Amino acid sequence: MNKGRFQDIREESGMMFVRVAEHSLLDVEPFLSEHSHEGWRAMQRPDFIFWSKRDVLVIEAKTTLPRDRSCEKPSSEIADLQKEARKRHHRLVRDDAFFYSALVAKFSNALLALKTCRQNSLLNNLSGRWKQSVDHLEELKRLHWGERGCKVVFYLVIKDAPDDALPSLKLECSRRILHVLRAWHSRCELFVLNEKEAERQGLCRIR
Repeated sequence: MNKGRFQDIREESGMMFVRVAEHSLLDVEPFLSEHSHEGWRAMQRPDFIFWSKRDVLVIEAKTTLPRDRSCEKPSSEIADLQKEARKRHHRLVRDDAFFYSALVAKFSNALLALKTCRQNSLLNNLSGRWKQSVDHLEELKRLHWGERGCKVVFYLVIKDAPDDALPSLKLECSRRILHVLRAWHSRCELFVLNEKEAERQGLCRIR
């Protein structure tokens, strides 16, 4: 049994995340928040990145479900706006748009930080104590990203999401953001988990 699975890293959104077995860690929070470049510090970021030569795991933790009022009866004013939007072949932004746009930003920024475009990668400019947030920095910089290179798996972990809601949440997340992420990297997958399922997969520990 790999003891790494049970090594606590940090609590995020009420869940205790652990070091994933057989993977190295890029602890995104200190890595980006303390980086010398103001733009990188301000960027939206996922909570953790784990990596191996086979795959990269990008983890974002949440406590809330995305809001979606598309089934609610709209007010007369909103109904008029919807009619006008349909005439112009536009689509009104739904209430949960920010939730998904933030996920796109966090996950794609993770790829931006990791991709081996040498001039733009954060990994080429990391120095001093910030290196402590990255396991095996030089090996990470050599990670192969080609079509036959590493696979990227995005995990959205929503602490108290009901088991029966996970399939529809995964479907909606995939519909909203996966095509954008695959433009960054063609070999990627996305999963939506609750705390119980995340523990089964070795990402967190229920206390």
